Amino acid sequence: MPPKQNIKESVESFLIRPINRRKHAFAFTAAILDCALLALIDAPRKLGAVWTLACVGGLLVVQFALIGLLSRFRRSPSRRQSNSGTMSPAAGEAIGHLIIRDVALAVGLSLIVWLSPSIAAFGTQVKLQYSTKIGERRVVPLADRGQVTLNTDSNLELLITDHAVQALLIKGEALFSMVHPSARPFTLLADGLVIKDVGTIFEVTYRTSGGIAVAVVKGSVTLSALQSDARRSMLLGPVVLQEGQIAVHEDSTLEVKPPDPQEVERQIMWSRGRLTFAHTTLAEIVAELNRYNQIQVIIEDPTLADRQLTFALDSTNPEDFVNELREHFRPLTLSTRRVGNTILVGLEQERNSDKAD
Repeated sequence: MPPKQNIKESVESFLIRPINRRKHAFAFTAAILDCALLALIDAPRKLGAVWTLACVGGLLVVQFALIGLLSRFRRSPSRRQSNSGTMSPAAGEAIGHLIIRDVALAVGLSLIVWLSPSIAAFGTQVKLQYSTKIGERRVVPLADRGQVTLNTDSNLELLITDHAVQALLIKGEALFSMVHPSARPFTLLADGLVIKDVGTIFEVTYRTSGGIAVAVVKGSVTLSALQSDARRSMLLGPVVLQEGQIAVHEDSTLEVKPPDPQEVERQIMWSRGRLTFAHTTLAEIVAELNRYNQIQVIIEDPTLADRQLTFALDSTNPEDFVNELREHFRPLTLSTRRVGNTILVGLEQERNSDKAD
């Protein structure tokens, strides 16, 4: 029977040689396992960069544990015979290279997760489209982000991932009521403008005259141009819009108005089914009312169309609006006639003169 010491050396030699020959295969296999493990753990991305850092830390712990296990079989034979428990210089150098390689691998994986768009978007990604018909209002929930109320004849696209919510307002009008805190930042794109909320209730509308208007009901938003347009980015640096302010964006220019909470309140009255106007021409009032109804009101008399009014009306009842106009313009007498889905409004004296001719 061979001595016990010879058997031990034979076993250790058997273990050491395969490990020496396969250290590169071990590193390659570890890299594949690290990538797979990081992808599986990091898929939800509910905690963003913090969760990714925790995953990388876990991988480092696993790697050092494997290295420690491997180093137990890399002691030099001479040292083992003396039972000193120390490693040979060659074995220590090999283990050092392995540690450096694994640390670099973990750091590289973390950089890939944070910097690569394809991996950053890994996980759940949903694209949704919402629209409203003429006269319709619709409330759309935004998961943990709050909700958006779409006005008549509006179109909104949402791209929801595990770490962000991005919206695109294509046309119409929308009121955003955002909830904070939330793990997913919210960004709105409209008319080439990037709108980032900072704990807000804000409204965005495409104006009939062109461009968009942004009104902040509560909190604040940051306005900036799309980075893809370098010229506009220079002209439109980040602008913070505070509560009670309205900004008008048109033709690459941004006009920020002084705070006016009453004007902002008028801007969002449509969400309650009402339209309010202050010192607004009748032509503009009618144009806004017609957005909400299949029945269209047309002002036949130019002098009436240019009259400025302060007015409040139901957004979905053009007949009542015409009746209120009769009372508003007394002692003038308005004439109204219905032709299909059109209500024509003029002055009675004009109709009488037409008949006399």
